[in-house]
Amino acid sequence: MSLYGAAVAVVKVFAKLLFRVKVTGEKHLPDGPVVLCPNHMSYADPIFVVTSIDRRITAVAKASLFDKPFIGWLFRKLEIIPVNRDGGDFGAVRTAVKALKDGKVLVVFPQGTRVMKKPLDDSLVRGGASMMAIKGNATIVPMSIYTKNYRVLPFRKVIVNIGKGFKADELYDGENDKNFTYLSKRIFERVMELDAQTRDGLKK
Repeated sequence: MSLYGAAVAVVKVFAKLLFRVKVTGEKHLPDGPVVLCPNHMSYADPIFVVTSIDRRITAVAKASLFDKPFIGWLFRKLEIIPVNRDGGDFGAVRTAVKALKDGKVLVVFPQGTRVMKKPLDDSLVRGGASMMAIKGNATIVPMSIYTKNYRVLPFRKVIVNIGKGFKADELYDGENDKNFTYLSKRIFERVMELDAQTRDGLKK
């Protein structure tokens, strides 16, 4: 077993012991390069992503997280790409785009940081998700991660909803086709729709 496989096995055991994760929409994840775009509510989100899909992933995450004991170890084993958020980290972008061109799944949190708001909004969304999807010619797949009050607690149910994939050109309107922040906000609209579907489903 590879180091990546061993790390994923550890994560899945950890998740099974501590959380009740329910996944819907697994069939929506296609083959080939994918930019997977979840909302970001907690440090545990990468765990929920890894345990929700069968494909091998990589992701971008702020470099400071690699200094945290368990999270740093986990991110390195999962081949997460550290990015310096203080300035243009072109090296990280090149590494991420190469991963897409190699046909991998790249996880990008459009919000760029943890946001525990209810309901979700796009006020902190950045342009990275759309930029990498376009440069890597990847399918964009929205994902919502939801738990009660967006607060992750041991043994609390977590619902992961994977939406249908689409290409970036579906977002073009002729005026903002090169505005990555605008396009990423359009991506996040689909994440918010999934989140609303999940919350509505729980009320029934």
